[in-house]
Amino acid sequence: MRFRQECKLMKIAGEQVIIMKGVDSTDFVRVVMLNKSAALLWESLSGTDFTPEVCAEILSLRYNIDFGRALEDVKNWLLTLNGANVIEAFNEGLEANNEGKVVENGISR
Repeated sequence: MRFRQECKLMKIAGEQVIIMKGVDSTDFVRVVMLNKSAALLWESLSGTDFTPEVCAEILSLRYNIDFGRALEDVKNWLLTLNGANVIEAFNEGLEANNEGKVVENGISR
């Protein structure tokens, strides 16, 4: 998967945001706010293909956190970004169950 080319990371009023204009032939601007770790992933992976595992590796190395926990958080983040139409070639195997836990190919994580 990869971030859409139409999306740009900008700093507005001290906040890191993704700006997406005119997606799907509409004339509106969508803004998605990013926290520090999300901005790190965006800057590290923008313009490249990536997997949830690559994202988790970046976070676990940068913040010295458990890879499994990072992977769970990344999968939830990617689901959110996909819902905002920010990701191309999204891994359809990722979905959330009723409790907000990530389910990958039918297996709850």
